Amino acid sequence: MPSTIKRYQNQALIEHLAQQYVLGTQPIRVRKRISRLRMQYTALDQRIDYWEQKFAPLNNKTPEISPKKPL
Repeated sequence: MPSTIKRYQNQALIEHLAQQYVLGTQPIRVRKRISRLRMQYTALDQRIDYWEQKFAPLNNKTPEISPKKPL
C-alpha cells in the first residue's frame, strides 16, 4: 500500500493521468480506475478539473457530427 500512495503523489503521473482521462484516450478499465482514484486523491481530481476547464472552450466551438450510417 505505501508504494501505491507514493505513486499517486508523483506530479508527472498525476498530470499524465488527468490529461489522458480528459482526452478519453485510455482503455475503459483504466478510465474506471482513474474515476475511483479521483475520489481518493485530491491532486488528481484537481488536475482533471483543470484540464476539463481548459478544453471546455474547444468543445463548445466544435460542431456536433452525426455518426455515419452503417453500410
